[in-house]
Amino acid sequence: MLEVLLAQFFPIKTIEKAISFDKEEFVKTMKNLAKNQGSVICLMGHTGNWEHLAQSFPLLNVSKGIVVYKELRNKNVELFLNKSRSRLGNILVEIKMAARHIAKNKQENHLCFLLNDQSPTGNAIKWIPFLNQDTAFFKTPEKMANVLSIPVFYAHCYRIDFMKFSVQITPIPSNENLTQQFANLLEKDIKKQKFNWLWSHKRWKIKRNEQKI
Repeated sequence: MLEVLLAQFFPIKTIEKAISFDKEEFVKTMKNLAKNQGSVICLMGHTGNWEHLAQSFPLLNVSKGIVVYKELRNKNVELFLNKSRSRLGNILVEIKMAARHIAKNKQENHLCFLLNDQSPTGNAIKWIPFLNQDTAFFKTPEKMANVLSIPVFYAHCYRIDFMKFSVQITPIPSNENLTQQFANLLEKDIKKQKFNWLWSHKRWKIKRNEQKI
């Protein structure tokens, strides 16, 4: 968590050294996914240093980065995190406005980052079996991907050491049951490195029998 908070202050060279992945393969994956459709959605979980991960992709100069974020009650923390997320050129879009923004700019070759393992709000909820319990997920990414016909890939940040991460890119072949596919991929990776997931972010504060209609 300390690395996430400090991400705003690290120089570009430090960020580039912290995140390692096959850049040529990533560019190839992006082009194959986008084809003539323009934008691509990247689904992530709170693993490794997700802030570094979102920051590092724009450095490849492949596409414009859009970071979709969820409003926080603590506006000072939200301002701090958003300053870090946008300092290398990412565009910030609140999740309620994400579908509209992506639809409007669909052909602009945007790479849209979504952390989809946080506790959802409102009625945009899909219940998925996850880590042995019924878990609420945002259904917004699945709806956006299907309505707008946007390709999706999953990015996972494995921890190697302090400030050293390896990123694995997994194209999701179909948008059908996208939320379930994401949950399955994330659960598999969490079980490989249980210490690498942010267990403290109140993932199960919403219970199915307590959901407001």
